[in-house]
Amino acid sequence: MNELQKQTIMKNKINKESELIMMKVAKIIKEIKDELKQFLTEQLRRIQEEFAVQISPCMRVSEAAIYLNVSEAIIYRMIKQGKLPAIKVENMIRVHRDDLNIILDRRNQSS
Repeated sequence: MNELQKQTIMKNKINKESELIMMKVAKIIKEIKDELKQFLTEQLRRIQEEFAVQISPCMRVSEAAIYLNVSEAIIYRMIKQGKLPAIKVENMIRVHRDDLNIILDRRNQSS
């Protein structure tokens, strides 16, 4: 085998190894893209939920509890005692942000 044949064999071997490496890199890039897409989709969903909570005039009990910095049990108790107006749509209870702001205002005036 002469030198030219050895070089040709070596180039072919290097080309095959390069192709394998490029295929592995492409696979890794695809996996990273898929994971990044999933992560960003989840983050976007969370941001949309937070934004919806901020602009919606009606809140769920859990959101109202966070808004007033109290437990959900206290929100339910306030509703039951008539201290917090609420509406029930099917099985969902909603309270209006304005009513929560009134409670916050009273709390701030008394302190």
